[in-house]
Amino acid sequence: MTFRTSLLVPLAAVSVAVLAGCGGDSGTVKPLSTAATAPPATTPAPQSTPPTLQGTAPPAGSSTAAAAGTTPSEPIRVPVTLVFTRPDRVEPPTVTIPANVPIQLTLVSRDGRGHTLALSTGGRTYAVHAAAGGRASKRLPGLPAGRFPLNAVGAGPGASLNVGGQVGP
Repeated sequence: MTFRTSLLVPLAAVSVAVLAGCGGDSGTVKPLSTAATAPPATTPAPQSTPPTLQGTAPPAGSSTAAAAGTTPSEPIRVPVTLVFTRPDRVEPPTVTIPANVPIQLTLVSRDGRGHTLALSTGGRTYAVHAAAGGRASKRLPGLPAGRFPLNAVGAGPGASLNVGGQVGP
């Protein structure tokens, strides 16, 4: 019997504390308003003309032109970083990216050797070289769906781009 009594006293104290925490209001209920209210009189009026940007306009047909009223930013691109961690190993060996989006390919050499990877597509070859202990980056055009090898120039491992699949390393 004392076991049940010893549990009931703390339980009752907690219940009283919880119920005491409820309320705290003056007891009046304020109705919710669903009608829209006018903004305060101190709200500044919106600008009648959009701000002008200084500088040169992008070339006609450029995809980097900003929409009206927005600030221009960097063009969209997919970053792909390949790291040479030790001889004959590149991480990740395969990267999946969306189709038709420009690629920012970066090579990082952490194995003490220089590395060059080349991508051949559409009659062109794009090569990126990272010196020993360094890094290098090059912007490549968007690619159609498919699998594209990044071949090692000289000795060393290559990698591949899986374009148009589920995105990730």
